[in-house]
Amino acid sequence: MEPIHYIVIKQGVAAHKVPDISARATMTSYLTWRDDVVCQVWVSLTCARRIVVANPHMFVRLKDQYDPLVLHDEQDHNEEVALMPKIDQDYPEDFINLPNWYVNA
Repeated sequence: MEPIHYIVIKQGVAAHKVPDISARATMTSYLTWRDDVVCQVWVSLTCARRIVVANPHMFVRLKDQYDPLVLHDEQDHNEEVALMPKIDQDYPEDFINLPNWYVNA
């Protein structure tokens, strides 16, 4: 199974901010874990990402339980907007079962 990069967006984040958040999350994750073998495999194969959404309660639980990288809103540095667990081939069910993020158009 090829590694995938999960980016967890906090429910309620404005839709127009998600593309920028996703790009920053990808770059931050790569710069943090670029020496990790799984990250190197991820970069060399697909750079596949899955953007998911978590309600505020689940967001806090994931943050506390899995110690992911946390992104803050550029304009309001106190607002947490995304979590990035370490790039892996085998994620816990808590991440796998999150719904995909999408825009209600």
